[in-house]
Amino acid sequence: MSQSTASYAYKANKIEKMFPAGPANSATLTKMHFVDILYDRLGLSRSEASSVLEAIFDEVQAALVMGREVKLANFGTFATREKSARPGRNPRTGEEHVVSARRVVSFVPAPYLRESVAMFHDPQPEGPKEQ
Repeated sequence: MSQSTASYAYKANKIEKMFPAGPANSATLTKMHFVDILYDRLGLSRSEASSVLEAIFDEVQAALVMGREVKLANFGTFATREKSARPGRNPRTGEEHVVSARRVVSFVPAPYLRESVAMFHDPQPEGPKEQ
């Protein structure tokens, strides 16, 4: 086993220990899932956990509104960028119109996150459902 493969196997095992099967490990994570994680693992009350999450999300949003980057180690970077006006078309009617200029949020994953996602293999892949 190469150094890189061993490293990924170690990280995958570490991730499985950090995120065991449970209610917070469904297909879609919501704020409530994160509240449950803080409640289960840190012993915060649900109210405290919710307040912590709201404070974090408020800070991220405020930074992005002010045009600042938000860098989260081993996760990625959120940033805003300006998009200029461009011609567009209504796909239903084919009618042409101008898509207005706007500011958008972009996300660039950190190498660790990108590699972790690329190396992940679902232990029980979902096959076609029988009817």
